Amino acid sequence: CEALRKWPPAVVSDRYSNRDYTYDDGAGSRFLIEKGRTIWIPTIAIHNDPKYYPNPDKFDPERFNEQNRPNINLGAYLPFGIGPRNCIG
Repeated sequence: CEALRKWPPAVVSDRYSNRDYTYDDGAGSRFLIEKGRTIWIPTIAIHNDPKYYPNPDKFDPERFNEQNRPNINLGAYLPFGIGPRNCIG
């Protein structure tokens, strides 16, 4: 799991918007994703964000051990993509 976090095979995932969607992070950042737009989600950036993975530059296989696994934000671990049709490699 840690190797896939550090070096995910899918460095970005794309999604197609089938309706207008307003993104609001609650901190003042707000924008519209228009119907018909394709957006890219930067998996590699999420996997290297210290908000989700403390000391993200360190290769730490223990990050995903049985004791630490409940601390992993499942929405921030996306090595093969996002959603029910994610690629298994």
